[in-house]
Amino acid sequence: MAYDFDGADTFIDIDSSSGFGTLVEQSSHSVAIWVKTDVTNTRQVIIGDWNAGGTGSGIAMEIQTNDTFRYRIFISGVIKSIDSGIILPDTWYFFTGTFNDDSNIMTSYINGEVTGTLNVGAGTLETGTNAVIGKAGARNALFFDGSISDVIIYNYVLSPTQIQQMYNREYNLLAK
Repeated sequence: MAYDFDGADTFIDIDSSSGFGTLVEQSSHSVAIWVKTDVTNTRQVIIGDWNAGGTGSGIAMEIQTNDTFRYRIFISGVIKSIDSGIILPDTWYFFTGTFNDDSNIMTSYINGEVTGTLNVGAGTLETGTNAVIGKAGARNALFFDGSISDVIIYNYVLSPTQIQQMYNREYNLLAK
């Protein structure tokens, strides 16, 4: 089931008292999500846990004003991000981000394919407030305009094969 977000004030607050930290234990994680945006040239957050000021802490999956996906994390006071792929409105995409705390590698995927990898260096993954689907965490901004389905958060790193299998399984269901 997909949820529709209006880009103005709709969102889903994931009840986690310390943001993604509770969900991923402030270490290795994977976030996978099906997304279809209704607009272009608009920065919007698909899922995030930013603090109220919108600075610093947080993990986020976003769409940028240049219509690319962005997966970003906050490591020891520094934002690290991967921008990848040009997306079109009214098209479903399977967007996945992984972070391996042992190797310090973050990886972004679109539709099961690797679109970027970044070594973020040593540091501590920091998280913000409650994780929120459809806007930038506690920050009352960057609302998502479109549909979101099947948000899956793991406290470990999915392999490229697992991500491809997840994409193919869902894609086959959507194609029927």
